[in-house]
Amino acid sequence: MGETVLASPLNGAFAVVHPMLASAQGVCWRCLKWLSSSQRQHHGEARFPKRGEEAFCSERCEQAHAISDAADLGERRDGATNELRELCEGDGGATFPLLAHRLARVVVAGESPVSLLQPLVHARLDTVPDAWAEAHRVYVDALPPHANGALDTLEWFVGVLQRAHLNAFRVSTVRHDDSKPSRDGLLAALSADISSSATNSHSLDNGVAMYLHASLLNHSCEPNVAATWPSGDANVSFVALRALEKGEEATVTYTDNSASLRVRRGYLNSAYGFQCHCIKCTADEEEEEEKKK
Repeated sequence: MGETVLASPLNGAFAVVHPMLASAQGVCWRCLKWLSSSQRQHHGEARFPKRGEEAFCSERCEQAHAISDAADLGERRDGATNELRELCEGDGGATFPLLAHRLARVVVAGESPVSLLQPLVHARLDTVPDAWAEAHRVYVDALPPHANGALDTLEWFVGVLQRAHLNAFRVSTVRHDDSKPSRDGLLAALSADISSSATNSHSLDNGVAMYLHASLLNHSCEPNVAATWPSGDANVSFVALRALEKGEEATVTYTDNSASLRVRRGYLNSAYGFQCHCIKCTADEEEEEEKKK
């Protein structure tokens, strides 16, 4: 229990990362690590940075981001990038269109193939939501001038969003305010480490990340591994929640496993297209049948 059974470092085993809108001024745009207080002060107070004003935790991350970001976009496309960010901020903080834009630029830079996410399960859609179609219009204007023809299609853009909705992880690590190393601050950070509460001011989500290997883990309403970010950035590790048998499959949960059997199965069938028959669901089903007798 507590042992690492799978890790996806930021060296090829991931697809793409992007900061959360509410955290974008305080995290590294390459690895999603929280910036130090001095770095945040240098970065400024803007809620969401404009193109070219992103901050990084180190020179290494800044250089890696520049290489994989197709940086020479030109003034018009920089403006469209900012428009896309503003559009997403106005849409309740939607991050996935920005994730698609980030991935497109990584593809243009030659860091990833255009079909990178193709193997991943995707959300089922009858029609393209109007908000997605509008985001695509702005996204196309923000693409690098030498982008692959497939990248500007609605099909590719929607495909990324469909896969992001089912495969993206919310990276959440404790934000330590190094400018106030008080006893109360340290206790609050420790509390956030233990509780992982999204409402704790020290535990805002850093951003979203898609991991190719991790996305292939199957579901169980009683999972035996859980995602953690021990290095404080987007490098993910999956740790065992209990002792695992030799050869036992590692599983994660795709849903709220504290919900009722009906709610869990309804969501999994709607989003993923299967009816769960894991140990927990089977036990809950048998319990319901007993109550009917």
